[in-house]
Amino acid sequence: MPGHGTGIPRGAGAGGAPGGPSGSAGAHHAEAGRQGHQHRVRLWKHRARIAKGAGGDWSGRRRSGFARVEVTVRTFSLLLFLLSWGPLPVGDTPAEALPVLKHRLVEEINKSRAEAKLPPVSYAEDLSRVADEHCREMVREGYVSHWNRAGLKPYMRYTLAGITDATEENVWSLWKTDLDTSPEGLWREILAGHRSFLAEQPPNDGHRRSVLGPRHTHVGIGIAYDRQGLRLVEVFGARYAKLKALPQRVALKKTLELEGRRLDPRLDVFGVSLFFEPFPQPMTLEQLKATGAYGLPDEERLFRKRVFGEHYADGSVGTVLVFPDGLFLTPLRFWKGQPGSYTVAVWLREREKGEPFIGAMTTVFVGAEEKPPATPPLPRGPGAGARLPGGPASFGPGVPSALRRGG
Repeated sequence: MPGHGTGIPRGAGAGGAPGGPSGSAGAHHAEAGRQGHQHRVRLWKHRARIAKGAGGDWSGRRRSGFARVEVTVRTFSLLLFLLSWGPLPVGDTPAEALPVLKHRLVEEINKSRAEAKLPPVSYAEDLSRVADEHCREMVREGYVSHWNRAGLKPYMRYTLAGITDATEENVWSLWKTDLDTSPEGLWREILAGHRSFLAEQPPNDGHRRSVLGPRHTHVGIGIAYDRQGLRLVEVFGARYAKLKALPQRVALKKTLELEGRRLDPRLDVFGVSLFFEPFPQPMTLEQLKATGAYGLPDEERLFRKRVFGEHYADGSVGTVLVFPDGLFLTPLRFWKGQPGSYTVAVWLREREKGEPFIGAMTTVFVGAEEKPPATPPLPRGPGAGARLPGGPASFGPGVPSALRRGG
């Protein structure tokens, strides 16, 4: 399952693979990068001229006293503007540079996927917003982890933002005493972090497998930095079903109905899992520094697709109604019988064959009126929620435990 990478200063080594997408999107991003670079170069050249006392009149012609005053005022104003464009405070993102860096990284990811004969992933702004917020907190608080200070796992954070993709998150950090925060300097470090993921070797290659996940359809990029270091998040989403929004907090005795629709007609709904774990609790920096890879909890109950005129090996007929147009419905009963975090995972597969995979996820905090989650929910946005690789109960090279049991 994905863990987090630890950044290393340039020169210490972090192999990897190059990347970049093909087609018009790649050309557009490359052109945007060139324009952003040229714009900043022009501004820095202008800043250098001012520092040398050239003022605002490059022609050398004499001006009237009024004109000289006007030029001096304009030059002074421009000087203040350029001087203010220095090192950014923690959590800030340059309006022009970071979007270009994010799209350049998506190009790198898609080139690596193309080399592995995998389809490209699309940039997801909704995933990126949540990833950015996590990066800002890590820089501000001085840690690196998939968990945040509130104790929320990644799939919980994405759920609270209204996202129901099945997600895999890579986290990378760089600790450096004097980080080069120019766009070029940041790109060197970001590329080194990404290539360190690709340089991993089996069986310890969770980050690499996330980058090259065959089921991924989208990717979000989070970036934050200060002069002391940088945090990078790559979150890959599998967006194969659209779920009707569920309440984020419900009473323990309440039964919800899950309603969704598959987005790919080549796939069929296999079943719905409901995972249980205790409410998240706030974490100290020491606790966060001791974390590693993350996964879904072991406690799981699988609700299988409803069959008609036949039954499963245990005599049951399933509870998830699946309609020909892709609509699916199932009641959600919180089987553990105690307050906590219940995560819904929708399993899909190619019709009547193939290994099931999670194509949509969302988390509900049950009994929250008795013991509320550790942090209030983020504003909901468009999109989808979470999937994690690895983990003996749910992921990895085999089928999840509930499916192996036939339960």
